[in-house]
Amino acid sequence: MFDLLALPARPDLLTIVGLATLGCAVFVFVATFRRGQPSRPSDAPVPHSPEAPRRAAVTYTALTGKQRKAIRRQAQLDYERARGSAHRKLLEETRRQLEQKQAQIDAEMQRIRQQLQALEAQYQADLRTALELHFVRDRFDQVPGIGSALKARILSATNARRLADLAAADTVVGVGESRMAAITAWIADARRQMPTLLAQPFPGRGPIDQRFHEQKSSLQHALAQCQTRSASLHRRMAALDQHLNALKTVTPQTFVEAASGSQTAQQAALHYTAGLFAEWEPVPGWFREIVEGRAA
Repeated sequence: MFDLLALPARPDLLTIVGLATLGCAVFVFVATFRRGQPSRPSDAPVPHSPEAPRRAAVTYTALTGKQRKAIRRQAQLDYERARGSAHRKLLEETRRQLEQKQAQIDAEMQRIRQQLQALEAQYQADLRTALELHFVRDRFDQVPGIGSALKARILSATNARRLADLAAADTVVGVGESRMAAITAWIADARRQMPTLLAQPFPGRGPIDQRFHEQKSSLQHALAQCQTRSASLHRRMAALDQHLNALKTVTPQTFVEAASGSQTAQQAALHYTAGLFAEWEPVPGWFREIVEGRAA
């Protein structure tokens, strides 16, 4: 569980002061540098003209390599200390955990689907076994020449429970070639009727149906729970990605450009310094829901 309140102490004020101080240093340096330069022509661009961003870049370029290195080093420190970096790391770690949970849920749903397939196959096999047992026990005496006494001797000798077991009936005394031919024809006719009879009620089917539907219902309920959890994780990741992608648009280079005078970069750096919410603000419900999976 994340401690949402254990975020770095507010760096935004220090960073803002640092940027202001660094900006003043750049200004003083440039002013000193320009003292010996020719005065600006009357048609030179004014500070708020479209040329201003280009002049800011030129000003940064005019610094020595050591000064630019100092700006980049400070920008990197400010970036790392910003609350935006703390929030970004927290969201990235949260996303890794959510991806692991999603992988576990996907594996669980795959296992349940395989169990459902195996259950269906076993159900059909159980129905066929029960139907064949019904034929052997209750319909075998329909074979011409097979009375109740001979039927009992055949079933006892072959221990028949499936139609295929009756193939050994010719070993029983009283079963000659003609009766065996009749048994074989009866078996073939029973097998042709199987697809139709499997869809109808027959003795022994009730318990099989009940057991199958209970197990299927339990597995389907488990699958529905997994799907609900998966949908919740996807919603959290979608909300997380929206804020994480916004944080990723700010880099240490943004802080370098902010120190160089870019107003767009300054605004982005200030927002990143404050993070997704300021230090003095309570943790928003949407943030707690993304990270912990529950609202405040």
